[in-house]
Amino acid sequence: GTRQPSNKGRQAARSVAQRLVDEGFTVVSGLAAGIDTVAHEAALERGGRTLAVLGTGLYHCYPRQNSGLQRRIVGNGAVISQFWPETQPGRGNFPLRNELMAGLTEASVIVEASAMSGTRIEARAALGLGRVVVLLDTLLGQQWARDLSEQAGVKIAHSAAHAVEVLQHAIAQPALL
Repeated sequence: GTRQPSNKGRQAARSVAQRLVDEGFTVVSGLAAGIDTVAHEAALERGGRTLAVLGTGLYHCYPRQNSGLQRRIVGNGAVISQFWPETQPGRGNFPLRNELMAGLTEASVIVEASAMSGTRIEARAALGLGRVVVLLDTLLGQQWARDLSEQAGVKIAHSAAHAVEVLQHAIAQPALL
């Protein structure tokens, strides 16, 4: 999700991550500022598993303010990267990271994002791989979200609890490719 979330977006991300952990899921996110940070922290606070997928090499942390969080995830989850360990942050790295996240997960949940968000890249990649995308209905005020919601494989959720229910149902009944 967005790097500059609203309070409502932070609350939704926290609630979704906690509910996913409670149901035994691993929270996968990109260790970015904002929604990603909230999701990772909520998973750790709940005693769950979280996987951080970096847009840099493993020798780096981006953003730097998440270096402590990255260390906590290493101790209670995993931090992975598709890049050489010394790879610095670069504009082209993050779309590749988002595509990797789509491939690693059974579904993607979009809590809050803008029209220019890398989250849209992950959603397109997820759909292309036959994965489910769960979109919180609070995003439907944005044209990009309405357009996305019309695609096969996108499910709309009305709350964090509903998002987890939709996710569980969608995973239990995979679509044929």
